[in-house]
Amino acid sequence: MNNFESLSLENIRDGEAIQRVNFELQKVLENCIDLNTDAKAPRTVTLKIKIIPTAERDKAAISFQATATLAPDSAGEDQIYISPKGKAFVNTAKQTSFDDFVEHVDEDGVVTKMPKERTAE
Repeated sequence: MNNFESLSLENIRDGEAIQRVNFELQKVLENCIDLNTDAKAPRTVTLKIKIIPTAERDKAAISFQATATLAPDSAGEDQIYISPKGKAFVNTAKQTSFDDFVEHVDEDGVVTKMPKERTAE
Protein backbone atom coordinates (compact mmCIF):
# COMPACT_ATOMS: atom_id res chain seq x y z
CA MET A 1 0.00 0.00 0.00
CA ASN A 2 1.38 3.38 -1.02
CA ASN A 3 1.26 6.08 1.71
CA PHE A 4 2.89 8.84 -0.31
CA GLU A 5 1.22 12.09 -1.40
CA SER A 6 2.53 14.95 -3.50
CA LEU A 7 4.25 17.54 -1.32
CA SER A 8 2.04 20.47 -0.27
CA LEU A 9 1.73 22.84 2.67
CA GLU A 10 -1.25 20.87 3.88
CA ASN A 11 0.73 17.64 4.35
CA ILE A 12 4.10 18.92 5.63
CA ARG A 13 4.16 17.35 9.09
CA ASP A 14 0.38 16.88 9.00
CA GLY A 15 -0.38 20.58 8.42
CA GLU A 16 1.93 21.96 11.09
CA ALA A 17 3.42 24.53 8.71
CA ILE A 18 -0.05 26.03 8.18
CA GLN A 19 -0.77 25.95 11.92
CA ARG A 20 2.43 27.87 12.60
CA VAL A 21 1.55 30.50 9.98
CA ASN A 22 -1.91 30.88 11.53
CA PHE A 23 -0.31 31.28 14.97
CA GLU A 24 1.95 34.06 13.68
CA LEU A 25 -0.99 35.70 11.88
CA GLN A 26 -2.85 35.88 15.18
CA LYS A 27 0.13 37.65 16.78
CA VAL A 28 0.12 40.16 13.91
CA LEU A 29 -3.61 40.82 14.31
CA GLU A 30 -3.20 41.40 18.06
CA ASN A 31 -0.34 43.79 17.32
CA CYS A 32 -2.51 45.64 14.77
CA ILE A 33 -5.17 46.45 17.37
CA ASP A 34 -2.64 47.42 20.07
CA LEU A 35 -3.05 51.18 20.55
CA ASN A 36 0.54 51.41 21.80
CA THR A 37 1.90 50.66 18.31
CA ASP A 38 2.09 52.72 15.12
CA ALA A 39 -1.04 51.95 13.10
CA LYS A 40 0.74 52.49 9.78
CA ALA A 41 3.80 50.35 10.54
CA PRO A 42 3.90 47.26 8.34
CA ARG A 43 3.68 43.83 9.90
CA THR A 44 4.79 40.68 8.12
CA VAL A 45 4.39 36.94 8.43
CA THR A 46 7.06 34.80 6.81
CA LEU A 47 7.09 31.06 6.23
CA LYS A 48 10.56 29.80 5.46
CA ILE A 49 10.85 26.30 4.02
CA LYS A 50 14.30 24.76 3.68
CA ILE A 51 14.90 21.65 1.56
CA ILE A 52 18.28 19.90 1.63
CA PRO A 53 18.62 16.91 -0.72
CA THR A 54 20.87 13.93 -0.04
CA ALA A 55 23.88 13.27 -2.24
CA GLU A 56 21.88 10.64 -4.14
CA ARG A 57 19.06 13.14 -4.57
CA ASP A 58 16.41 10.55 -3.93
CA LYS A 59 15.42 12.08 -0.54
CA ALA A 60 15.64 15.45 1.15
CA ALA A 61 15.37 16.89 4.62
CA ILE A 62 12.71 19.57 4.90
CA SER A 63 12.39 22.12 7.69
CA PHE A 64 10.03 25.04 8.13
CA GLN A 65 9.72 28.07 10.35
CA ALA A 66 7.02 30.73 10.58
CA THR A 67 7.93 34.14 11.98
CA ALA A 68 6.16 37.45 12.48
CA THR A 69 7.62 40.93 12.37
CA LEU A 70 5.51 43.19 14.55
CA ALA A 71 5.34 46.94 14.98
CA PRO A 72 7.28 48.02 18.06
CA ASP A 73 5.63 49.88 20.91
CA SER A 74 5.34 53.61 20.26
CA ALA A 75 7.93 55.75 21.99
CA GLY A 76 6.67 57.39 25.16
CA GLU A 77 7.43 61.05 25.80
CA ASP A 78 7.30 63.33 28.79
CA GLN A 79 8.92 66.55 29.90
CA ILE A 80 11.28 67.01 32.82
CA TYR A 81 12.46 70.15 34.54
CA ILE A 82 16.15 70.43 35.39
CA SER A 83 17.50 72.82 37.97
CA PRO A 84 20.95 74.42 37.63
CA LYS A 85 22.11 72.05 40.39
CA GLY A 86 21.33 69.06 38.18
CA LYS A 87 18.17 67.88 39.94
CA ALA A 88 15.30 66.77 37.72
CA PHE A 89 11.56 67.04 38.36
CA VAL A 90 8.52 65.64 36.58
CA ASN A 91 5.24 67.54 36.59
CA THR A 92 2.55 65.02 37.49
CA ALA A 93 -0.35 67.39 36.74
CA LYS A 94 -2.29 66.59 33.58
CA GLN A 95 -2.28 70.19 32.35
CA THR A 96 -0.18 73.13 33.42
CA SER A 97 -0.55 76.85 33.06
CA PHE A 98 1.79 79.71 33.84
CA ASP A 99 0.15 79.94 37.27
CA ASP A 100 1.31 76.40 38.07
CA PHE A 101 4.96 77.46 38.26
CA VAL A 102 6.87 79.31 40.93
CA GLU A 103 10.34 80.71 41.03
CA HIS A 104 12.69 78.70 43.18
CA VAL A 105 15.83 80.40 44.48
CA ASP A 106 18.56 78.05 45.72
CA GLU A 107 21.24 78.89 48.30
CA ASP A 108 23.49 80.39 45.59
CA GLY A 109 20.75 82.74 44.40
CA VAL A 110 20.03 80.83 41.18
CA VAL A 111 16.40 81.26 40.11
CA THR A 112 14.60 78.33 38.48
CA LYS A 113 10.97 78.16 37.30
CA MET A 114 9.55 74.96 38.76
CA PRO A 115 6.15 73.33 39.15
CA LYS A 116 4.47 74.38 42.40
CA GLU A 117 4.06 70.86 43.77
CA ARG A 118 7.76 70.01 43.27
CA THR A 119 9.53 73.02 44.84
CA ALA A 120 10.27 71.41 48.20
CA GLU A 121 13.68 69.72 48.42
